[in-house]
Amino acid sequence: MKTFKSKISGSLFTPALLFVSFIGLFQPKKDNPTLILVISVIVMYSIFYAFTILTTYYIFIKDNLYIRYAYSIIKIISIPSIIEIRYFSNEARNSYSLSNDRIEIIYANDKSIVISPKDKDGFIEEIQLINPNIVVTY
Repeated sequence: MKTFKSKISGSLFTPALLFVSFIGLFQPKKDNPTLILVISVIVMYSIFYAFTILTTYYIFIKDNLYIRYAYSIIKIISIPSIIEIRYFSNEARNSYSLSNDRIEIIYANDKSIVISPKDKDGFIEEIQLINPNIVVTY
């Protein structure tokens, strides 16, 4: 079993946190219920963000890649079914990654998933140990 942590890019979470913080600046009274609500949202958001960072990683067990995001394993991919790995651009796209520095894994019948391992080269080497036929596109 080998585990790779996810790469983290604050730019994905910072805008939302700044927006909520900005709203809090315009609350005139300290005992204002809106200010208390804004502070509560910031604290809850920060806890969720920290939890997501600490629990997003990619695990190799035998011939399978397990992708864990936040509180659950969201995808299990058979490594022999992987056809191609592409270094991915910074375009916005749904993914289970915490960074804009991502790779796309294409597997079984043109399915794909975008992830962001911290050590992309080591991650790809680990996959190619199991399936050396995988094409890597830069």
